[in-house]
Amino acid sequence: MEVTAVEPAVEATEQAVLEQLLAERAVRTVFQPLIALDSGQVLGFEALSRGPAGSVLERPELLLAAARRGRRLRNVDLACRAAALQAARSAGLATPYRLFINAEPGALGGWRPSVAHEQLPLIVVLELTERALTSQPAQLLQTVARVRALGWGVALDDVGADPASLALLPLVQPDVIKLDLALVQKRPSAHIAAVVNAVHAEAERSGTVVLAEGIETAEHLRTARAFGATVGQGWYFGRPGPLPSPLPAFGAAGPLPVMARRAGTDDPSPFDLAATQRPARDATSGCSSRSASSSKRRPTPPATARSCSPRSRTPPSSPPSPAAATPVWPDPARSSPPSARGWPPSRYPACAAPSSARGTPYSGSGTSLCLARTSPPAWSPVTSATPGRT
Repeated sequence: MEVTAVEPAVEATEQAVLEQLLAERAVRTVFQPLIALDSGQVLGFEALSRGPAGSVLERPELLLAAARRGRRLRNVDLACRAAALQAARSAGLATPYRLFINAEPGALGGWRPSVAHEQLPLIVVLELTERALTSQPAQLLQTVARVRALGWGVALDDVGADPASLALLPLVQPDVIKLDLALVQKRPSAHIAAVVNAVHAEAERSGTVVLAEGIETAEHLRTARAFGATVGQGWYFGRPGPLPSPLPAFGAAGPLPVMARRAGTDDPSPFDLAATQRPARDATSGCSSRSASSSKRRPTPPATARSCSPRSRTPPSSPPSPAAATPVWPDPARSSPPSARGWPPSRYPACAAPSSARGTPYSGSGTSLCLARTSPPAWSPVTSATPGRT
């Protein structure tokens, strides 16, 4: 990051305060709550570092800028993390709350927390700035590997500030994507739409949690929800300050999910993603055995929903005549997929409407499948295929 020059007298004063801060370990830590937007419950806290109260380095951006000019960024970064972990430990912060702490990727080479901090009774999420994806990609990926080895989570901060880094999100596989506050506070634009679409794609692919920063008004909250954020942070919910004492009882439906990565890969399976939201259940042996014996006695028509209960079984209906058949895509009378206006969802009450009915382009393979019809399909590829196509 570029180092900003200042007047020699100002720099001398700042460096003197900085050296005193490091010698006396005078970094202060304040905490800001992270809120579940659906329930308003606290999911965790972000630790924010401050310089000595009343000093020229009290504000965090001035503290880090002075550290870069004095080539003491690594020392200050380490002091900030140590102070944050110690403050959380002293306040008794524990699972299921999550603790978010910030870090500069360029100052993390060879770093690992102390034994006492590794044994904290809660999951720590390390925040890395998105700009490091393009400026220091190798260091950032090495940091991510070390952090995951500790069992910590990874959050990518200020997402959207640098559009070039959006394509590199799959390399990091963050547990949390923190939208840059400008996305929530500025007027909608094509740039904001492109960032939100890229974040949604990554969240759907990997199960990443989307967190909106900078929520200061009710309008910002509505915008964050419209962007698909499920967690929020900002002055609208609470300003940075000391942790409450005693800590309130955890009231959310569940903790903020931090994916436990499998050995050899950072990409969780669909079963891993589902397990973070609800417990897995085993199928009952009776239902499984009856389904297996039924499939041996007679073939089950494809795309027909059946229940395990014998009383609810009904014999398959006879296939309709070709004249009464209702074609489903591909339709000989159409040369493009069915639109939202032409799709009759009432015919298939258990089917979800296609993507075009939800306002997104149709991207199917040319065949519409529904596994929850109440009767066998009323068409066949032979009778409904478009002439000249198979």
